[in-house]
Parts: sequence; C-alpha cells; structure tokens
Amino acid sequence: MKYMNFKNLPTLWKIMILIPLLAVVLSVIMFISYKESERQLNSMISKQMNESLAKTIEQMDKSLTVHERNLTGVKAAAEAQRTPLSRTEYKRYFENLLPLNQQTFGIGIWYEPYAYSKKEKFAGPYVYKDGDQLVYTRDYEEPSYDYFSQDWYKEAIKTDDIIWSAPYYDDNLKQTFITTALSFKNADGKNTGVITSDYVLDSVQQLVSGIKVQKTGYAVLLDENGTYLSNPDKDKRLEQSISSDLLTAEQWKETAQKKQGMIVSTSAGKKYELYYNTLPKTNWKLVLVAPDEELYESLSQLVQQLILLSLGAIIIMILIIVFLGRRVSKEAKVINGYLKHLSTGDLTHRAAADTNDEFGQMAAYYNQSAAALQTMMSDVAGGAETVASTAEELSASAEEIHSAVHETANTMQEVANDAGSQTNLALEMSSTSDTLLDEISTISEAVQEVSKKSAHSTALANKGSETVKEVIQDITHLHEKMTETAEKIELLEQKSADINKMASLISSISEQTNLLALNAAIEAARAGESGKGFAVVAEEVRKLAEETKNASTDITATIQSIQDEISHSVESMKASQQAAHTGIAKVKQTGESFSSIHQSIRDVTSNIQLVTDDVQKATQNTKQMRDIAKQVQDYSVNTNEHINNSSALTEEQSSITAEIAKASEDLAVMAQDLQEKISQFKV
Repeated sequence: MKYMNFKNLPTLWKIMILIPLLAVVLSVIMFISYKESERQLNSMISKQMNESLAKTIEQMDKSLTVHERNLTGVKAAAEAQRTPLSRTEYKRYFENLLPLNQQTFGIGIWYEPYAYSKKEKFAGPYVYKDGDQLVYTRDYEEPSYDYFSQDWYKEAIKTDDIIWSAPYYDDNLKQTFITTALSFKNADGKNTGVITSDYVLDSVQQLVSGIKVQKTGYAVLLDENGTYLSNPDKDKRLEQSISSDLLTAEQWKETAQKKQGMIVSTSAGKKYELYYNTLPKTNWKLVLVAPDEELYESLSQLVQQLILLSLGAIIIMILIIVFLGRRVSKEAKVINGYLKHLSTGDLTHRAAADTNDEFGQMAAYYNQSAAALQTMMSDVAGGAETVASTAEELSASAEEIHSAVHETANTMQEVANDAGSQTNLALEMSSTSDTLLDEISTISEAVQEVSKKSAHSTALANKGSETVKEVIQDITHLHEKMTETAEKIELLEQKSADINKMASLISSISEQTNLLALNAAIEAARAGESGKGFAVVAEEVRKLAEETKNASTDITATIQSIQDEISHSVESMKASQQAAHTGIAKVKQTGESFSSIHQSIRDVTSNIQLVTDDVQKATQNTKQMRDIAKQVQDYSVNTNEHINNSSALTEEQSSITAEIAKASEDLAVMAQDLQEKISQFKV
C-alpha cells in the first residue's frame, strides 16, 4: 500500500498535523518549567536549611562562649595570685560564679602534685549545683579518684587551649554533661594545674529538639564520632551513631571531613536530604533531616498542574483546529465551484464576499478577476473587428506609400546639393575657431599672472594685520603695567603722608620732652647738691629731645620732597596712560585699515577668479565649437554618402510596400479567426 502524498491530503488533515507538534511544544515547555521550578525550589530549600542551621549554631556557640568565660575568669584570678587562694576563698569564689550561667553545673580547680601545698599531693576544691543548693566537696581529691589520670586533666595540662571532653550521661542526675578544661600557670610561667567547668547539655538538646523541619523532619546533634548527642528518639542518645542509622560509614566519613553541606540518604526505604553544619568550639555537627517527599511535595503538585493544563490546552487546540479546518474546507469548496465556472468560460457568476477574512478577500479577488476578464473579452472582441477594418485600410495605404517613394527620391537629390554648401561653411567655421582659441589662451595667461600678484598682496595684508594685532596686545599690556605702577605710586604717596604725620607726632613729643627736661633741670637746681645727678640726666634728655626734633624736621622735609616727586610721577603716569589710550585707538584704526585693504584685495581676487573661470569656460566653448564644426564637416560628407544609399533604399521600399499589402490580407483572416474564438466565452 502506497502512502498518500502530503500534497494530496485534504486541508483539514494538513491542519490536524499541528496537534502532535503542539503536544511536543507543550511537553518541552512543561519540562523546562519543571526543571526551572526544581532549581528554584532546591535553592530555596538550601537557603532555608542553611539559615536555620546558622541561627541554631550561633545560639549554641553563644551559650558555650558564656560557659568558657567561667574558665578564663578563674584562670585570670588564679594566675594573678602569688600564692594559691585558700579552699574557703575558692568556695566563696565558685559559689558567686556558678549562678551567673544556668547551664554551668560545677567548677573546680585542680593543682599539680604539691603545687598547692608542699604537704598535699591532691588539691582540687570543687563546687556544684544540687537543685537550688550549691555544694562544696573535696571528694575528688581522694587518691582513689586520682584526677591526674583522668583524660580531661592529661589533655588540658599539655596545652594552653580550652579542651572539651566527650559528652557523658550521669545516671544519678539523669542528665548529659561535657567537661571543659583549661590549664593555668604560676608566676614562673609553668603549668600549675587545670581549671574545669561542667556543662549541662539539656538546653542544647532542647534547642535542637525544638527545630521544625517540614512536617515530619527533625534535627539531630552529633559529636566528632557521629554519636547522637540529641535525637527525638532519646534511646539513641549517646548509644547509637548516625552511621548505623541514616548514613553509611562512607557517607559519614565524607560528612565528617566537611564543615557544612548536604547529603542524600535512604533509610527504611524512605529518601532523606540531610543538611549539616559544624559547631566551631566542639566540632559537633548539627544535622537537619528532611524527608524528600515533603521537600518536593510542591514540585509534584506543580507537575500535576502542568500536566492537567497541557492536556486542557491540547484538547482546546484540537477543538479549535477541527472547527477552523472544517470552515476552511467548506469555504475552499465554495471558491472551487466558482473557479469551475470560470474554467468553462462562464464569466457571469459572482462569489458572495460577506466576510473580512482570507476567504472573503479571495472571493472579492475572484469577483474582481472575473469582472476584469469579462471586460477584457468584450474589449478583445471589439478590437478584433477594429483589426479587420484596419487591415483593409492598411492595404489602401500601401498604394499611397508606393507613390510617395518617388517623391522621396527627388527630395534626396535636393538634400545632396545643400549638403555640399554645408561642408564649405563648416571648413570656414573651424578656421575661425582656431584663431579665437589662440586669443583666449593669451588672455587666460594674463589673468593667471594677475591672480598670482593678488594672492601675494593678500599674504602681505594678512601679515600686516597680524603685526598690528601684536602691537595692540603689547600697548595694552604696557597700559596695564602703567596703571598698576600708578596705583602703587598712589599707595606710596599715602604711606609717605602717614610717615609725615608720624614725624609731626615725634616732633611734638620731642618738644614736650624738651619742656619736661627743662622743668626737671629747674627742679634739680632747686634741690641743690642732691639734684645735680638728676640735672645731668635732665640735660641729656633735653639734648636727646632736641636731636629727635631736628631729626623729625629732616624727615618731614624729606617726605615732602618725596611727595613732590610722587606727584610729578603721578602726573607723568597719567599722561603716559592717556598716550597709551591714544596709541591703542590709532593702532586699532590702523588694524581696521589693514582689514579694509585685506577685504578689498579679497574682492579683487574673487573678481579675478570669476574672470579666470569665464576665460576657461570661453576656452572650453571655443574648443567645443571647433569640434562641432569638424563634426558638421564629417556629417556633411556622411550625408552625401547616405543620400546615395537612399536611392537604393527607395527601390527596396517599393518592394516592401507590396509585402505590406500581402500582410494586410493575412491580418484580416486572423481577425476573423479571433472573433470566432471569443464567441465561446459567455460575457
């Protein structure tokens, strides 16, 4: 069985092919949407889990940091003492310190052998909480306990860092503890003992147990070995490790090596995602255990919704495609019916173009084509009749052409005579053009020489104009300097006037000093022998005042002379400024004159350029006229040759007219045949 050719399929079936293509496109879109949603959901889950881990780790770290401060505080107090505190002092100190942190269960200080006292090998005062009471005990100082052999002591005494013991469960207290230990030194810098502080894990366990992970997920706390420190199943605490529960040994090994991350595991046939982070101080790991089906529940719902939407879209598109396919098929059959009438030559049918879609446009175009074809057939029929009558007229015209040929031969002979005269005139015009061309060339050379001199004049005018601009700048600069000098001279005149005033003041002071000295001399004379020394001093003061007065008089005279000279200088500067103003104006006038000269030269140069262009155009026109004269001469010779050939052509034309008459008869027969074929169309 041969497959049906696609070209031969009905239109409806061709349109139906879009359905599987649409299904493929929707499937691709659904797949892309699913992957993008999965990526975004993974990112959101990872962000939420890591934020929850970081927040809880921060809370736990703060609690442990507060607990550590007990150790560092006791260490600072112990190292500050030159001799150890008494047990009573340690008891009071620890009793005041313990209530500060609810999670701290007990504090003790443990000395190296004979470091506390030369008589005591074991010295370890310890205070702990018993309900609401604080209890002091020396039980751990017993040789049977031998705290030197305890792991926490051996590890702490070897380092200056705080160490954290492995968690342990106290059956009597029904609580889980960890011990922190820190060594301390004596004044010589030698480790003298260890300070311990016991921490209750119940607050950390409650904090971890309170973490909500999806619907049924939970959080666990692991020590360095993967042992559960906190687990919703209390039987697993300190008894079971995660490597025997949720993870394999290889998975736990990989997890233990990383600070934080995510790992996928399967337990009891159920898939989990485990997000973890590490507590810096203890290297414990906080793990959030989330069932995979709960994490991606929204993604499964999204897939179901996408599938339903895609199926709904496909069903709707199938209905739309079937509806459109049937309508297209129906409209196509209607148009085919009208085209069938057209193929038989019936041009009288018209399609109903009552819609604005493609089929309505197709019907309108069909109507236009049928109307145009109908009009064309009518025109062709009329044209055939016209051709038939024209053929008869053409036959009659052929006879008239034959008689006109003889008249053409006579006219050709007259044209030959005129062509001879035209040749002589062309020779004379060519000679005159050569003479005129030589004269124009002489004029062109003279104009070019004038143009060169004009360009030289323009350059000189430009140089003169630039020189004038430089002179204006120099005079302006000189005027500015003179103005500045005049201002300084005026300032000097003011300063000299101030000096003159001070000289007058000095002269006045010297006169008063002279009078005071004279009065002093008189008083000294009255005093007799006891006033002689004072009289000598008064005389010296008087002389000094007299000299000061004379000096001030000389200063006044000198200042007056300077002021006179300054006045003359000011007048001279003002005259120079006026002269500079006048010089600038005249130089600017000279610059304007240069500009006018430069403009005039530019105008002359422009006119010379116009003359040069006109001379060049005249030269070109003269050359063209000479060339045209030569062409006319050549045309005249060729005309004689053509006239001679025309005689032969006239004879050929006579035979052609006979052929035209024969063709006219054939055309009449063809017109009649065309009329018969057009009659087959119904218009």
